[in-house]
Amino acid sequence: MKRLLVVAVGCLVAAGAGIALGSSGKIILLSVIEFLVLFVALTAIVAVARRLGPISVSPDPIIIGCAAVLPVIYVSWSTAA
Repeated sequence: MKRLLVVAVGCLVAAGAGIALGSSGKIILLSVIEFLVLFVALTAIVAVARRLGPISVSPDPIIIGCAAVLPVIYVSWSTAA
């Protein structure tokens, strides 16, 4: 449930960043897709890192969501500027 909430909030933030920066509809849709791809990829990386060994990696979806949404906001900002 927590992961689903993080995904929903992340998609809203990705879309909101595009809207706030005046991006077109395509860029907003691509921002949401980019967030989803990054979230899934980072979740997989964390799962593999936890299985590989003594690395202490937090599987907290909030941290993963924050890490996934920051590049999305940057891309929205750089394409609007």
